[in-house]
Amino acid sequence: MWRDFLRLCAFDACIGNGDRHQGNWSLAIGPRGARLAPLYDPAACLGSELQTAHALVTKPTPASVERYVRGCPSGFGDGVRRIPQEDALQQLRRFPEGRALASEVTAAVRLVVEGPLDSHLEASPVGWYSPGHRRLAVPLLRARTRRMAQLL
Repeated sequence: MWRDFLRLCAFDACIGNGDRHQGNWSLAIGPRGARLAPLYDPAACLGSELQTAHALVTKPTPASVERYVRGCPSGFGDGVRRIPQEDALQQLRRFPEGRALASEVTAAVRLVVEGPLDSHLEASPVGWYSPGHRRLAVPLLRARTRRMAQLL
């Protein structure tokens, strides 16, 4: 189960999910015992909290995307202050196999990001993302996977 936990932490870092707080984790209990429940509520990522008129959404630059990626919080913290995503990743690396699992997840996300992701985003329902958020998603994901590779 701890491997699934580490993979989910790495996936959250790849997509920039800063909302994986204690209410967004669950265990599923079944005949084979407990396991981490499937992923849910990953919506707080890819600039979703930004208003459509925000400069990062309307006119992203490589520097503004990089600043945003480096400033992403994790869902972990003390209830008042959240730990930065990069600090959480440093902790993930301390687990046995943590670096290898995070690298595996990053490589899988990178395959998706380097593929025809633009067309998938364009096919999503109009109400899901503004046009600016759709344009921002790919540069954010690419910057995040590059940053993950640097940190790992």
